[in-house]
Order: sequence, then C-alpha cells, then structure tokens
Amino acid sequence: MKPHLPIGSLGALAAAFALAAPTLESSMTEPDTRAAIFQPEHVLEPERFPGTDWARKLGDGDGAGAVEAYVRRLREGPARIERTESIPAIRKRWFGVGINEVAGMDFDPDAVVELRYTGAYGIEHQFEDVVDWHHDASEGRTNEWVWQMNRHLHWINLADAYEETGDARYARAWERELRSWLAQCPRPEGSGHRRSSAWRTLDTGIRAGSSWPYAFEIFRRSPHVTDEAIWLFVAAQREQALHLMDSTAGGNWRIMESNGLAHAGMMFPEIRDAPEFGETAVRRVQEEIDRQFYPDGTHQEFAPHYAAAGCIANFYALARIAGKNEFALPETFWDDLVRMTSALGRIADPEGVAPGVHNSPRIDVVDLYRDLAAVTGHPDLRDPPWLNHEPDLVPWGGYAVFRRPDRYAVFDAGPRGTSHFHDDDLQFFTYAHGRHFSVDPASPQYTNEPVSRHLRSSAAHNVVLMDGQLHLPAQEIRRPREPMPITFKNEGEVVLAGARRELRLQEREDTTFHHERIVLDIANAGWLVFDRLTPPGGDEHSWEWLWNLDVDAVETNGNAATAAHEDGPTLRIETAGTHPVSLRVSEGKTEPVLRGWLARGQERTYTPIPCLRVLTEPAAGEVALFTLKTPAARGETAGYSLRAANFQDGTWTARLSGPDGSEYRIHLTGDRQVERAEIRRGDEVLATITLDPH
Repeated sequence: MKPHLPIGSLGALAAAFALAAPTLESSMTEPDTRAAIFQPEHVLEPERFPGTDWARKLGDGDGAGAVEAYVRRLREGPARIERTESIPAIRKRWFGVGINEVAGMDFDPDAVVELRYTGAYGIEHQFEDVVDWHHDASEGRTNEWVWQMNRHLHWINLADAYEETGDARYARAWERELRSWLAQCPRPEGSGHRRSSAWRTLDTGIRAGSSWPYAFEIFRRSPHVTDEAIWLFVAAQREQALHLMDSTAGGNWRIMESNGLAHAGMMFPEIRDAPEFGETAVRRVQEEIDRQFYPDGTHQEFAPHYAAAGCIANFYALARIAGKNEFALPETFWDDLVRMTSALGRIADPEGVAPGVHNSPRIDVVDLYRDLAAVTGHPDLRDPPWLNHEPDLVPWGGYAVFRRPDRYAVFDAGPRGTSHFHDDDLQFFTYAHGRHFSVDPASPQYTNEPVSRHLRSSAAHNVVLMDGQLHLPAQEIRRPREPMPITFKNEGEVVLAGARRELRLQEREDTTFHHERIVLDIANAGWLVFDRLTPPGGDEHSWEWLWNLDVDAVETNGNAATAAHEDGPTLRIETAGTHPVSLRVSEGKTEPVLRGWLARGQERTYTPIPCLRVLTEPAAGEVALFTLKTPAARGETAGYSLRAANFQDGTWTARLSGPDGSEYRIHLTGDRQVERAEIRRGDEVLATITLDPH
C-alpha cells in the first residue's frame, strides 16, 4: 500500500498515481483521486458560502487550498451531528441493542484491525491484506453477509474503541477500509439491487444515515486520520446522496434511504445539491408516512421491529438532524410518530415488549415511549398501555389484546401485510405471571434453509392445518383499504374477539377451507378458544391444531396438556369438541415434517421448543373444538377445567368447572358464523354478546 500523501498537494498526488504501475493491491486499496467526483469544484458549492476561506480559494482557482481550508473547518468546527441522536445511539438507548449488534454480528474492534469479521448470522471470515467488499463468506447460504458488510456497521465499533483508548490502530483501520471501499465500489449505474452489490439503496441509506455519520464525528478530529481521508469521506457522502436521489425503492427501504439522504445533505450543507438532498428526504419521508402507516399507527408490514427500529428510529434521527440544521418538518410529523409509537405500546406485553411477529424479534418499546414523551409532551404517551389492565383492539393491525392483572394475550386477526409477512392467520399467543407460553416463531434468518422457510410458514404458528397442508403464502389482501372484519367486545368479566377467514392450501391452491376462531377471556377461568372448521365438499379431512410453546416442558394426559416453565408458572391446555383428538408433542423435529422451532433473540438462533399438536382422524363435514388455556402461578394449580362440550340445536356449549364447585357455561350460536355468545356463571348471565359480521 502506498504511503499517504498530504491533501495540500493534489498535483503531486495525481502525479504519483500517473507514475505508479497498476497492481491488484493498489486497485483494491486506493481510490483514483484524479476522478472528477473527488475534485473540489465538483463536490463543493461556494456560491452559498461566500465568506468562507475555502469558497474564496475555490473562486480563485486554488482547488488544493480550498480542500485544505474546508477540511480544517471540518476538523475544528462544531459537531455535524448530535451523536446521542444518531441511529447507533438511538437504537442502543431504545432497544438495548445497537444496530451493529444484530443478526449474529460481532465486530470486535481488535479483530477488525486484523481483518477478522463475524458478519451476518455469526459467519466468520479472515481477509488477508485487504477487505474484498464483494466476497461472500457464506458461500451462497445468504446474500446478507455481503450486503450487511457493506453497511459498515463495524465502523461504529472502531470509532467507539478509538474514542475510548485513543489507539491509532483503530483510526488507521477505519481509513484503510474507507480507501479500499472507495477503490473497489464506485457508484454504479442503476439501482445496485443485485447479489454481492455494495450499493443496494437500503445499504446505502443505512451507511449514509448511520455508520458513516457516527464514525465521522469521532474520526474527524483524529490526528491519526489524514486530511485526505476526511475529504474522500465528504466526496463519497455526496456520491451516496446522488445514488439515493437517482434510485429509490419502496417500503421501509425508502425510509432508511431518506434518512441517509438527509444526513448527507444536512451534515454537509457546503456540498452541491445539499439543500435539495435535505428537502427531498423530508418530502419522501412524509410521503411514506402517509403511504405506509394506517390510521391506528400500525405499519403495513405488521412487524413491530421494522416499525420501531426501521421506521420510527429513522424518522426520529432525521427529525433531530433537521432541527439542528433548521429544516422545516411537516406540521403533523411529531403527531404521526406518536401515533406509530402508541400502536406498538397497545400490543406490548406487561413488560413493554412488542411481540415478535412477521419477521420481527420481540422488541422493547419502553425507552422509545420515554424519549418521545420527553420530546413531544404528548398526552397519548403519558400512560403506557402495557401498565394498565384494559383490553384493546388495534383495528387496522387486527390485534385483539386481552389484559388482566395476571395475564396478557393477543389474537392476531389482521392482514399478513407486505414484505416480511408470515402465514399466521388467526393465531393466538399468551403470557401469564411474567412468562410467555404460546408464541410466534419470531424472525428467521434470511436464508433459504428448511428451518428458515418453516418459520415463515403456517406450520410454525398457532393456527390450524387441514390434511397437514401449509397455508398458501400468497394472500389476496396484504394492504387492506379498511380494517379486516373482527368482532371485539369488552363486557368486563368477559372479553370476546372473533374472526373468520377463508384459507387456501399451498399444494392445492384450488382447495379452500373456512376457519372461524372465537377467543373469550374469562376473568377467573382463563382463555377459551373456539375453532370451527368448514372444509370443501363432502370428503374426509384431518385437522391439526398447533400450539408453539416457549416453555421447558410439556406433559400430555388424554385430552389435556400442561406447559411448564421450570420453577415458574404453568399453562394447562384442555380440549373438547365434535371429534376425538389425540395430543402429541414435537420439539425440534425435521422429519417427517418440521415442527417445534423458534428463532431466538436478535441473533435469530434456531432453538427447539415444544409444539403441542392436537390431531383428529380423517372425518367428513364440519369440525369444532373448544380449547381452554388456564394459567397458574408458580406453586399453584390450574383453577378451572373444561368438563364438557357438545353441539345441539344449533348451539355449541362448553362447561367449565372450578375447584370450589362453581361453573361457567358458554353457549355459542350461529349458522355461517357465531352470531351470539352467552356466558353464564351458575344461574347468572354474565354477558350476552351479539357478534359483528366477520
């Protein structure tokens, strides 16, 4: 690698490049600084800064002097971003996990100095003399290793280590990587949306709006970083902004792209087109808020992690740098962020953690709430929903949320959504006495491996399968124009939610069946789930109920099972219906079918968990099943049990008995769907509920 030359002698630098014989190493480590994109008259716009030294020098034709003066201004001047309001700091503060600490990545700064990287999904690689930014260390397993390496998230680790220690190795490693990346990865023609690309617009937006600004704010003052590197950085940020102006995607990508565009233009107002970069970013963001978010604040992907970390965090960071640089935001901007944040709080468990659904790990929203409440003072953020015991319906998301002092559950009857959807129609997950029981499988790795595909499929969710067939992944309605039909009634001691959906089979697309699910949260008894399944024609079909349980053990006994956390609470699950059933537990199975898997945590580690399977023998006609889920605290036994269920005169009836001799009777009546529910405790009618069409 050639020695670094002072930026004040651009002519000498150009001469050095002209005399040097091209080698593989030089082409991979050094950008051609003779290129127009690095020339000051191409990068800077002096007309808007007539009183500055660099503008005067540039006007006099002294390009090298202009660059020297401008870099001195960057080194000595005030901060270009507030690092506490940057994406790395925001995500660490809000979610406890930095943007550089997800998906199994572990960028130890000393390892990075030695060119050792642990990238996406924990895949390790050692480079020899220089990083090859297009190398796929996963050997075809996933495109994410290359794409996420090109987000330069490890620059955050290098910057933090340098700030803490002052060790020149970290600064030199950063400059080495900046130079090698610029040499190997010039701005492409077109979008860059291809395998092994360094310029997908998503990755460009993340770089420009996250890792690059953060690293720059630390390294700009370093005596161990050359002036030339500072200049190359600024010129490259303009290149990234130009790419984001020319090429843009949809969905949450466009939001992260816009944040990157905003940071390029607002951090460096001296560069050409900076005002247009900033104004375009703000306009695009508001367009995406209006396009992607529903009136109740839910995001079109229905994946809480992407709504919070991918969207709200980027909106917030953009708003903070816009405020620092006096860029006007739309009048409704902060109210929109409050609405989005409230939607996450409304579905959060009692610890303030939103569920991991649709390619999303569970995500803590407590500090997001706290920050936004402090900034806006908005009354909707004063009393976090997860701290009250009020049931709730989030209509566009289709989430019926049940809350009691000792338990919480969600009935997910919404659309599958866009991009990151899972096949989870009418699933139901539960939490009691501080622990999760039936759960969503969360976020799989972005690979095409069998377990990855399984975790996105209906077989990994708390749903019902016909003939063992997966639900068809495609869905006619992914982004509805009105809320999906769902009944939600709160009668105090009894809360009811119900929905009915037509489902197609993956391997028999012309075959559909109807699934109606009614969930009753009964104050003293637990949750009673009623499923009615209507198959096509008169053929015989078998049915399989799936309950994926994040517990230590599940024991079965006849038509009942007990799911237990070791030294913790338990959940008793009892069944009774129109047809005999058998119970089976599968954990971490791959043959003959995949059952019992969970993607654990931010690392998305594939972990076996018990899957309780409730199975019928083949039978013709409609099938109905009651399932009672009764939680109990540690050291206690489940209270109520499901004593009987029957169908007579158009009414399905379930009888629940308590240890003290008390009894609930639930009557559900209806033809095509359940139209009326009556809940009795002894001779007292607790509630009579008329259901909406669903």
